[in-house]
Amino acid sequence: MIKYNFYKYFWVSSLFILLINTAIFSQDNSKTHGGELNNKILLTNRYSPGVYTSFEQFLADAPAISIFRIKVNKGTGSVELYKISGQDSAGILVKNAWGISVGNELYKIDKGKLLAIEKVGSGFMLSKFVDPKKRKNNAIFWRNNIGSRKGVKNPFDIEDVLKTTSVKVQKIKLTHLDMNTGELIN
Repeated sequence: MIKYNFYKYFWVSSLFILLINTAIFSQDNSKTHGGELNNKILLTNRYSPGVYTSFEQFLADAPAISIFRIKVNKGTGSVELYKISGQDSAGILVKNAWGISVGNELYKIDKGKLLAIEKVGSGFMLSKFVDPKKRKNNAIFWRNNIGSRKGVKNPFDIEDVLKTTSVKVQKIKLTHLDMNTGELIN
């Protein structure tokens, strides 16, 4: 009897978790930010390369900056992006970058860190939390441009990619992208 009850409660709790996750990823994102046209990012598997300076640009897959270079600030360890123009190869510091697309990989910039993200269902989540066998963003750009400069080889195992926020005594892992705000949520 006890064994039966355990499996019954285990099954019910597993079903509840599945329903919660399904609800998160099955929300109707076509109405977010003015309609389906502005959510091109959800309808494509080939992303336009460049720097998104806003979440709206990300949703429309319309980067504001197409030619850029990336640098790791040696003092802070933060990622810095520079817009490259035809006349200035040194570049102009981009202060308001939301994220980037390069080599068909998407990254969100959060507090100076470049976080690999990818489409899962009708939303996006940090690639770190996607099953490695199903992961599409293997962070090749990160490995070649950030990890090599920091001496780190795996972007999914390092401390600064595991994004956590303290809430009182608990720690909550931020794993998903809120498709209404562009912020990381759990």
